[in-house]
Parts: sequence; structure tokens; C-alpha cells
Amino acid sequence: MRFLEARKVASLNAVDRKLLLDFLVHAKETGLCVNSISRMFVAIKVFFRHLHQEGLLAANVTDAMDSPRLWKILPDTLSEREVEALLKAPAGDKPQGLRNRALLETFYATGLRVSEMCDLTLDDLHFDAGYLRCTGKGRKERVVAGLGHGHSASCRTTWPAAARPWRETTRRSARCFSRGAEPGLAARRSGRW
Repeated sequence: MRFLEARKVASLNAVDRKLLLDFLVHAKETGLCVNSISRMFVAIKVFFRHLHQEGLLAANVTDAMDSPRLWKILPDTLSEREVEALLKAPAGDKPQGLRNRALLETFYATGLRVSEMCDLTLDDLHFDAGYLRCTGKGRKERVVAGLGHGHSASCRTTWPAAARPWRETTRRSARCFSRGAEPGLAARRSGRW
């Protein structure tokens, strides 16, 4: 509203496309980030649509205006040294340490989603053939290559061997990456991170 007052615009009916574009440029010049400007513009569009529907505006000048497209910023990548440090972080010969290392190595090698990782069973892993089967979005089963190459012994042999007694005491398809001290109990996506 201060922007309109500074330009001596007395009524919202006097707002046109050029004035709205000037406002967006002004917002950019004042240092607002693109995301903030985009949210602000969407709020303006909704406000003007409401006023038009209520009969308080003769025409909605924002109807023909598209919201600005936001850049999709890719996340920063880890350096090779950072990846190696991450994969070496879980330590210990106890089942939980072995599980954590196998979990990280499998994430790194396959690019699975957290929910897919939580649902993996030991029967889904096929190290000899270099793939695994997982249930993805929409309960669709998919095959993911990359298993076995670059995996250390913790993921190929040590972790499945440590998990085998749990598997035999629960059921045939016990989860690969169970949570806490309850072997075979499915990990939850919310509890994973």
C-alpha cells in the first residue's frame, strides 16, 4: 500500500499491469529474493481476484499475468573426500554400526528414496547379480542396479550375516534396516533422519 501511496494511486481500480510490474522491480531493487517476490505476487493475485469476485474491482488486471518461474536450485554436492568420510563415519562391529554403514553404502550406490530403503528386505538384495528390488512410489516394484560394486564387506557379507539371526527369529522377509533394538521391525521414514 505504501508503494501505491508513494505513486499517488488513490484506488485499486487505478492499478494496471505496468504499475504491478514496477512494484515487482521495486521489490527486487530493495533486496528481496526471488522466492519472496514470487510469494508476494501470488498474494497480490489472490487479493485482486477476491476483490473482483466481490465486485469491488471493475477488472482483475492480474488475470493475464503469469507468476514468475522460480529457478530450481540443485543441492550442493559432496566432494570425494566428504563422501569417503561419510561412508566411514559409522564405526564398530556391533550390529547397529554394521547396519548404519550398510545403509549409507546402499544409499550412495543406488540412490534409493528413504521410504524405499525402509521397506527393503534381505530377499530384495541380489549382490551376485548387482541389483536390488524395491517398492517405490505408488506401490510399484522397480529394479535398481548398482548393488555390489563399490560396496565394502560390511554391506555385502558382514551386515547380512549379522542380520541373519534376526531374520530367522522373525520371519523370512525381515527388513534389512530395522530400527533400534527391535530387529526385523520396519524402519520408519520419519524416524530415519
